[in-house]
Amino acid sequence: MSGTQPQAKGFDWKLKDKAYVRVYEGLDPRYGQVYTKSAQALAGMTGLEPGELVVDLACGTGLSTDVFARAVGPKGRVIGQDVNPKMMAAARNRLKGPGRIELILADLADFGRVAQELHLAGRVDAVLSSFSYFYMYDFHEQLQEEVFRVLKPGGRLGFNIGTFLSPVEYQGRTYNTFTAIFDRTLDRLLREKGYSAGLDPAPPRPVPMYTRWDLSILERLGYRKIQTRPWPLPMSASQVYEYSIEGFHAQGMGFPSQTLMALDQETRVGYLEETLDRCGQEMDAQGLQSHILNVAATK
Repeated sequence: MSGTQPQAKGFDWKLKDKAYVRVYEGLDPRYGQVYTKSAQALAGMTGLEPGELVVDLACGTGLSTDVFARAVGPKGRVIGQDVNPKMMAAARNRLKGPGRIELILADLADFGRVAQELHLAGRVDAVLSSFSYFYMYDFHEQLQEEVFRVLKPGGRLGFNIGTFLSPVEYQGRTYNTFTAIFDRTLDRLLREKGYSAGLDPAPPRPVPMYTRWDLSILERLGYRKIQTRPWPLPMSASQVYEYSIEGFHAQGMGFPSQTLMALDQETRVGYLEETLDRCGQEMDAQGLQSHILNVAATK
């Protein structure tokens, strides 16, 4: 067996179809308005004000765009950019009312070109990305440079780091420790099913690349103030797993286990659901929530 550790693969957001858009839309109300509240937290942390020009990177179906547009009011302007045409269509439908909202269908790797076409250099008050920035780890340094270029002096960048099931370190405290319970339970279940390797590689699971953001990039670019703050998701520990299975693993996202990834998707998802049935109450009894790290930087 190869010694390399598998990483949970991300989605190719360009290929997500209309059926997935319906799943995505359903996650927000079923799981405590997680996307809406995340956008509200970023809007508050970056101090959006009426009349400002805001860019929403990876705006998806417009849930975050709507929050930002309400914050800047009718005299403000919001530009949303996303790569998926089905999600963009949903955003156009959601945001079809009056207001200064512009939606751009383009890959975030092309943000520099979009910014140039819209003459945004040095004009933007805030660039925000809710529940999305960590999908851009493969070109994040390039993107950070382009974002810094469009911000005016005093402009703000706001985004989140981390996934709901990965450890988050902040000021000497580790968040999301309940994931160890799920991993131990899943390892035990796999061995019961006859897979002697269990959860291979064994817990603790490897930390995905996109949780290891280098915030020193922001310092090198010249941001004069950088704030970080753990943000608790509005759901219990077991609900975070329900959300992850329903919204992502059942839709094709991988899992950091050679044993699981050798199985067909239906079986893999079934084992994840059975594991949750076994340990969900134990995780919730600890009263812990899943956290991601919110970041706000001022130019």
